Amino acid sequence: MSFTDRLTLHDAAAATQDYDLVAQDMQKNSSSSVRRDGTRDLDKPMGITIAHTLNKTGTKVDTVVYIERTEVGSDTVTLGNGRVQMKISYAVGVITADHIKEMIKELVEFIVSNNTFTFTTTNVDKLLNREG
Repeated sequence: MSFTDRLTLHDAAAATQDYDLVAQDMQKNSSSSVRRDGTRDLDKPMGITIAHTLNKTGTKVDTVVYIERTEVGSDTVTLGNGRVQMKISYAVGVITADHIKEMIKELVEFIVSNNTFTFTTTNVDKLLNREG
């Protein structure tokens, strides 16, 4: 099962942020999907990208998820871009799904400074299946 066409996340103020699928590319050793917030002005895009690559020998996987946005500065002319990303890179057959899940849980714990959050692996499982 892959990610839905619309991903709904929440910003720091708990406001809903919807990202709708606008592009998908599937190749032999790579895939990617791009989702955008359709309510944003064209000069201020905001989106989420999920991309996977498998090296030619099939021994290494790279997965990246990033959220990016463009904002207009206080001068109403200058554009600024920001990106936050998570990259998962592992040797096939050596690093297991459990290893990856443990590392992601620790990373999230570090980010939120709280070890009591509820960690579910639904989306991690999809990333490990190289779904977009």
